[in-house]
Amino acid sequence: MKRFLWQRNHWFIALSLLFLLVFSLAACGDNGSGKPSSTAGAHTSPLSTPSSNPLVKLGAQPCPDKVKDPAHWNPIIPTPLPDARVERVSCGNLLNNPSLQALVTVRNPGSDRLLDVYVYTNITSAHPTQLFKVQGLNRGKATISTYNTLTTAEVDLHSSLNKGQPPAKLTLDLFREFRGFDTAGTFVQISFPGMFPDLTRWQAEADQEKVNHGQDSWKLDAVKVAKRFAEKFLLAGGTTTLISGGSPHDLDARVNLAFPSPGGGGPPRITQVTLSRLEGNATGIWEVTAVEADWLFISSPQSGPSTRSSHPVTVTGFGPQFEAQIGVVWVLDHLYNKIGQGFAMAPSGTSPSTNFSVTFPYTASFQTGAQEGIVELLHVGGASFDFGAVLVKVLVNP
Repeated sequence: MKRFLWQRNHWFIALSLLFLLVFSLAACGDNGSGKPSSTAGAHTSPLSTPSSNPLVKLGAQPCPDKVKDPAHWNPIIPTPLPDARVERVSCGNLLNNPSLQALVTVRNPGSDRLLDVYVYTNITSAHPTQLFKVQGLNRGKATISTYNTLTTAEVDLHSSLNKGQPPAKLTLDLFREFRGFDTAGTFVQISFPGMFPDLTRWQAEADQEKVNHGQDSWKLDAVKVAKRFAEKFLLAGGTTTLISGGSPHDLDARVNLAFPSPGGGGPPRITQVTLSRLEGNATGIWEVTAVEADWLFISSPQSGPSTRSSHPVTVTGFGPQFEAQIGVVWVLDHLYNKIGQGFAMAPSGTSPSTNFSVTFPYTASFQTGAQEGIVELLHVGGASFDFGAVLVKVLVNP
């Protein structure tokens, strides 16, 4: 009898430990938020918001009463023109720690309505510390994004959209993003991970607002977004196949693009499109964040928030060749315009698949800073199924 009780107690302990282990794993899978994990992959979505410190709040936050009045900043801001005025003050955790920083914008007189942008910390002290400034934004705007970055908008006077236009028809078309770093207390320009339907975070957040109000509902469908991407960058009439994710509860999706020959002739080459929901939100719009292939790739430059193109740009990679040409390489600007072109050639002119390196110049319309853009490699072979592309997101230097 004692032996039976001893065995029963040990079985009870073992089952209890097993139950606790299963419960812990289930809790980890739920992330403690009640939201299901993405089935498209175990990696963190590139569009997820930071989640390190629970005391860090996302987006613009109420400013302390002492500093929320624009007039408070008039003696602090270095205004070079006598009629310049502090236009707006907003606050947020721009260094991604619990302290508040102030985003202060100054509007200058004149027909260009130039905007100067300043970021301060220690904002309630008698002498706040200036961390960052960018000046002379034509008809500019600035805001704190839901990702706790500083985003700006301005008119690129020399872009294809605005060049030669009268003042009344100028359009805000250049959007930049700057991230603050807690350890250094500095800001650097970064690129948004998305490529389509939005190239920048400013545009993505504006599009999300439209979708929230019932417009452009196709941006909530990963396959439709991939299809429109293919029509814009590749060809119409290809096939789109959802490989993983993409459901209303998923945060990521993968879609295969193929352009088979109507008459057959061989299996189509696959271009894979990865999509992520904006801000890692299950109600967020889908953004294309990677365009890749296992038979064609760009090894340099590589996509990254701080990756900048050289000028002239050098692009290296690998792919199959047709008549010694692997493909055409383009640099695309902030309006998806092709501003530079080179040809990726097989060095020997005979190998079916090989490495390449090509260097070529480009001409950027915006000359006072970097803009978000894309490096694209397009392969067109001798048969209609021998077709595909890879894209890399970069900051395009002037």
